[in-house]
Amino acid sequence: MKICDRHDDEVSPEEWKFPTVVWIFIYYTVCNAALEVYVRRAYTSYDITCLQHLALSGELGVVHFQFVLPTGHPNSINQTAIRNQELEPIHILMIGIRDSGESDDVTVSRRFGHFCRVHMRELHHKRIRRITFMLLIKRQFPKFFTYRARNDFSEDTIYRHLEPASAFQLELYRMRSYELEALPTSNQKMHLYLGKAKVKKGQEVTDYRFFIRSIIRHQDLITKEASFEYLQNEGERSLLEAMDELEVAFSHQLAKRTDCNHIFLNFGPTVIMDIAKIEESVLGMVMRYGPRLWKLRVLQAEIRFTLRTGPGVPTKNVRLCLSNGSGYSLDVYTYEEVVDPRTGVIIFQSFGPKQGPMHGLPISTPYVTKDYLQQKRFLATSQGTTYVYDIPDMFRQVVEGQWRESIEEGAVDGEILPLPPLCIQATSQGTTYVYDIPDMFRQVVEGQWRESIEEGAVDGPMPDTVMVSLELVVETDGERRIMEVTRLPGQNTVGMVAWRMTLYTPEVPSGRDVVLIANDLTHYMGSFGPQEDWVYYRASEYAREHKIPRLYVSVNSGARIGVAEEVKSEFKVAWLDSERPERGFKYLYLSPEAYSRLGALNSVKTELIDDEGESRYKITDIIGKEDGLGVECLRDAGLIAGETAQAYEDIVTISIVTCRAIGIGSYVVRLGHRVIQVDSSYIILTGYMALNKVLGRSVYASNNQLGGVQIMHNNGVTHAVAPSDLEAVRTALRWLAYVPKYMLMNGKRHLSAASLYYTPHSRWEGVVKFNRIKGNIIADYDKLSMVPIIRSVDPIDRPVEWVPPRAAHDPRLMLTGDGIRAGFLDNGSFDEIMKPWAQTVVTGRGRLGGIPVGIIAVETRTVELTLPADPANYDSEAKTVQQAGQVWFPDSAYKTSQAINDFSRENLPIIIFANWRGFSGGQKDMYEQILKFGAEIVRALRGATAPVLVYIPPGAELRGGAWAVVDPSVNNLRMEMYADNEARSVEHVYVCYSCTQKLLPVVSAACWMLEAEGIVEVKFKQRDILKTMNRLDSNLLRLNSRVSEIKEQIKEISKNLDRRGSIDDVLIKTETGKQAEAKIHELEAELGTAEKSIKAREKELSPIYHEIAVQFAELHDTAERMLEKGCIFDIIPWRESRQLLHWRLRRLLLQNEQERRVQAATRPARMDQRAAAATLRRWFTEDRGETQSHQWENDNQAVCSWLENQVKDNESVLERNLRAITEDAALQACNELVRKLSPSQRAEFIRKITALDMETEYNN
Repeated sequence: MKICDRHDDEVSPEEWKFPTVVWIFIYYTVCNAALEVYVRRAYTSYDITCLQHLALSGELGVVHFQFVLPTGHPNSINQTAIRNQELEPIHILMIGIRDSGESDDVTVSRRFGHFCRVHMRELHHKRIRRITFMLLIKRQFPKFFTYRARNDFSEDTIYRHLEPASAFQLELYRMRSYELEALPTSNQKMHLYLGKAKVKKGQEVTDYRFFIRSIIRHQDLITKEASFEYLQNEGERSLLEAMDELEVAFSHQLAKRTDCNHIFLNFGPTVIMDIAKIEESVLGMVMRYGPRLWKLRVLQAEIRFTLRTGPGVPTKNVRLCLSNGSGYSLDVYTYEEVVDPRTGVIIFQSFGPKQGPMHGLPISTPYVTKDYLQQKRFLATSQGTTYVYDIPDMFRQVVEGQWRESIEEGAVDGEILPLPPLCIQATSQGTTYVYDIPDMFRQVVEGQWRESIEEGAVDGPMPDTVMVSLELVVETDGERRIMEVTRLPGQNTVGMVAWRMTLYTPEVPSGRDVVLIANDLTHYMGSFGPQEDWVYYRASEYAREHKIPRLYVSVNSGARIGVAEEVKSEFKVAWLDSERPERGFKYLYLSPEAYSRLGALNSVKTELIDDEGESRYKITDIIGKEDGLGVECLRDAGLIAGETAQAYEDIVTISIVTCRAIGIGSYVVRLGHRVIQVDSSYIILTGYMALNKVLGRSVYASNNQLGGVQIMHNNGVTHAVAPSDLEAVRTALRWLAYVPKYMLMNGKRHLSAASLYYTPHSRWEGVVKFNRIKGNIIADYDKLSMVPIIRSVDPIDRPVEWVPPRAAHDPRLMLTGDGIRAGFLDNGSFDEIMKPWAQTVVTGRGRLGGIPVGIIAVETRTVELTLPADPANYDSEAKTVQQAGQVWFPDSAYKTSQAINDFSRENLPIIIFANWRGFSGGQKDMYEQILKFGAEIVRALRGATAPVLVYIPPGAELRGGAWAVVDPSVNNLRMEMYADNEARSVEHVYVCYSCTQKLLPVVSAACWMLEAEGIVEVKFKQRDILKTMNRLDSNLLRLNSRVSEIKEQIKEISKNLDRRGSIDDVLIKTETGKQAEAKIHELEAELGTAEKSIKAREKELSPIYHEIAVQFAELHDTAERMLEKGCIFDIIPWRESRQLLHWRLRRLLLQNEQERRVQAATRPARMDQRAAAATLRRWFTEDRGETQSHQWENDNQAVCSWLENQVKDNESVLERNLRAITEDAALQACNELVRKLSPSQRAEFIRKITALDMETEYNN
């Protein structure tokens, strides 16, 4: 036994590789010692009561031992019952056989099975319960084949290659709800099973899943450091190995039907660790490999380990259970195994305050098969979308993340609370069941909180509840009214689901109401029937009535198409020749028996005829007992299309396309305008197979080819692209962060549902506690601001360090900076939309000192527009078109107007960084409606409801028609224009923008442009340049003076000669005459030389004087002249533009809001905005005095401070005057009504007023 002890120590270290080592000695003299080592190590979890060495003939070693089952063993529960059954087999037999490893498992299993069948009677007689053959192969782990008495000694394949002593540690008994099939693995430590849920006979199996299980062996660990390092390293290695085996298993023919796959890891060694530390380590691994786990559909995991919290402390068995049913919410529960004192059964007991679903259940509780909701989730997932009832939870997660980010950024104060991890589906293209969508929103909101708290952008901590949702259901009565209900997910009978959600986001911690509408793909594949259309219509109408944003998650198949199934199974065919049906048929009919069944349902209209010697009901029309089989779906499709168009005008509409949007589904998405498309989804009108049939050949290979992101994002239908549903929700909530809590309609403020429902005495009282949230967010929207303004982490007064260069550059750097030099907007706040479409214009949303703004900037570089070839036309080819920068083309003009419209309907202030040389007016662009889209920019600016600031940055230019469409006179109540002192033209080469070819520096009427070069050609022609040249150049002045003198001399001499010639022609031939004539010739030669010198000088000076002329023309467009002529409001240097425009914009927002309050107070009398502004200015002077009245015009920051302070104080000048105006308006309205009353009515009115006054005095 001494040698046995030595081997015991040598083979005990890590991985417990002793089975491979021990069997080396089995055929040597120390075989008995080797067998004993194996028994004691393999059965270390058992209590061995007896161990004896025996010897058989042939000197084969045998070890006989007895043991008691451990408490955690499944059979130990029935131990008493087993003793009472005297004939119950209780013995086990293990036989080790050396093998070369050449035979496959099937052959070996058949050989052992034959042996058992031959000796079955003897085995039963000896009460052998189980016989296990161990195949000992050199340098390999032993292979195990187990045969049980209860199966008449046929192999139990579930236990193949599984060491019998440790099999119970895999807890296979918990999978008894499934029919298991053991699958081969390349890793002997991993045991993989395909489970098929047990169902009643005749029912279809719908629940398939993989179970992969492993036992991790090691010696006990005695320090916390060693325990943590081992658990982290070995746990991660085992997880990776499990995923590797699962990937191989996905080649199985049933793998595509698997869902909710399960990983179980049983740590053998005792570890010394804190449970919280274990949870943190495990969650880190899960999040690190989350996308891969989701791809493998691993939605559940369980880790069991023996824990000791410190040296000398008793051990406890702990289980960590993880679940990710929706794909977006990771649930983590920790249990301790304890003995129930009443029953003596080991049960799960939740560890800590969070009680898990397994709390109080026995540890032998089998795994529950897939429930109704999980089946729907799987159906949605397999189609590439999110189950509708999971979507709200995604919103919750995003809001929580927003809070965390805001607190970290410093936008709010607070503590970063430990929150459960977000979705592990971040990079997958999975999908979600519709009832999981609200939870997806919840998770996104939680993520927003986390991010906001971490960034320090908002105060915290995060509210206890970040999302509250109620489902909106349409009553089935004739009025189809909408009502709020609370019910379990999956109880919908209509394929459209809607919620009213209140999101407590960092921007609006008091709560923002939104309406969420989503298709349920699991109901008729998300198609639109009449009931679905009415749910959509009423929910959207509900959002418009309450003036709150409306979000639509599109995963549909277009209008529903169906047939009357009850008729389909009953109709018959009247053949022309019943013996030869290929010749055709005459009509369809019903037998009298079938008609008696269908007639009462009003499913068909028929005509009774006699044919072929029998009565027949000839079918003339099929109505169908169910609604939604045909044209009625198209009728109601028009209903929701009209509602969506109106919703875009009244409220903020955002659509998320996940999986697909087809037919009317694609139209309502586009009508809502703000579209977020998941990478794997498509937006189409007709499926590719139907188009191929129309074309008569296979042209298209997939629907993504027709409406994938490469199409819809490039043509501007899709505003943003997201890799997953959760990222799409995160984008939607990021856009909502810029939107006011209360919406405007025609300049009138409407309260949102939050203000209507969430009063201090409402039924939601106490749901959310805000007493910990500090007042750093302007939350009093009804008095202060149109948009949610948060504290800016990026200093408002910092300079704009990135300066636009004179050369072509990326305009986004002007907004965001280059990472070293800061840009105009708050760091990290710019979110571009419609990026690949019409790239000569850049649009997006951002924040300026915490103020949400819509941004429109201009691309200065030449961009390429790729026009794809038409697959249906063999002769078409892809084309690449060059588009010059600083020019409006038809697509970029449309993009500009579209962005302005979207921002205006969000009540979002707009900043336009103007840098256009005009519109491209070539023949092609005129044909492509540049004039129409340019006019739409004016129309969009005219309808703006929030301030629009046009700023001309340094080196920029704004000319011709480009100036006209953005001039503040388009909407002088909302628009203002500013310029940098270097905002002027810097380019002198004129370009025809429709063909992007350089032309001569002349005005081209085809391009509708007049730059400095053009002005010179029109108003500073060559003759004017020559005049300037001859006026300023000293050489030309001297030469011109000499030319004049020569001409005068020639004139004088010629005059004398002419006079002499008239008196006496003879005199000219005299010497004097000859001298005069010679002098004239000399002067003429000198004159010619001088004139040539002038021409040469003019030619020499022409280029520089042309530049002088251009410079002269440019000086007419400087910022100073713009200011003097009242074309701009002020000159703002680029470096200071961030600070100055922030305070100007903030002042306009606050002032406009108070102007609306003044206008509302004077109703029913009407006061225009200018009068309201004058009223505010008068009150400012009244409060501050004449000495500070100049601040109203010159100090925006002071006006902001005054307006904010006036609103906070109910006894301020503004609030008192508003109350007085309101009272005066009410009295004036009463006077007008009284004047219209008859004398008797007036007397009755006075009597009632008097009685009311007496009653009031009595009560007081």
